Amino acid sequence: MDTSNLASTLVHRGAEADVSLTTIGPWKVVVKRRVRKAYRNPTLDEQIRHDRTISEASRLHEAKTAGVGVPSIVGVDVENNAIALTKLGSFFDPSANKLGSCTLGALFTGISQLQT
Repeated sequence: MDTSNLASTLVHRGAEADVSLTTIGPWKVVVKRRVRKAYRNPTLDEQIRHDRTISEASRLHEAKTAGVGVPSIVGVDVENNAIALTKLGSFFDPSANKLGSCTLGALFTGISQLQT
């Protein structure tokens, strides 16, 4: 899946990734794209972002199959280090940067803890 040409709206810029909203076919999706770190060696940076993207997708899949209420994976773009996920519920408010009573930062902290 190639996410590089998707028209999307940035909703959160974090230290590790940019999160944006877009539509792919019939789905409203969230795209999490890991960003380059200029201070890292380019080869090492690419490997870290690639490995973390694959690892996160694997952990999300494991959590989903275990019955945890996590987003479904629509696609993984390993070339651009991005994951496209189903949008969680209809109560997402990008202007408030909140998902219900949970901030996006807390949501992604929870997801990243699954990776360890």
